[in-house]
Amino acid sequence: MASPPVDDLSTARLLLRRWKPSDREPFAGLNADPAVMRSFPSPLTRACSDALADRIEADLARDGWGLWALQERATSLFLGFAGLAQPPPRRPRSRSTSTTPT
Repeated sequence: MASPPVDDLSTARLLLRRWKPSDREPFAGLNADPAVMRSFPSPLTRACSDALADRIEADLARDGWGLWALQERATSLFLGFAGLAQPPPRRPRSRSTSTTPT
């Protein structure tokens, strides 16, 4: 069951809000920067960045919570994203057994 949607959250300095079409270009710039993406498998192309934004928006629409666009309130500058994410399901560990001829 989906939670009631949360369109935005704010602090004195930051605004977490729903994504806008104008967020895609700076988001793609962040995702293409090797320094920003050093903890990820690799930087993203513009197409992959847009696909990620599509998934983030779909998750927000479906669940009512997720990863919001992060904006500095004083300047309206897009900073990236922040929020909550559902961890992937844990896969059971499989035990492998091997037999060695004796």
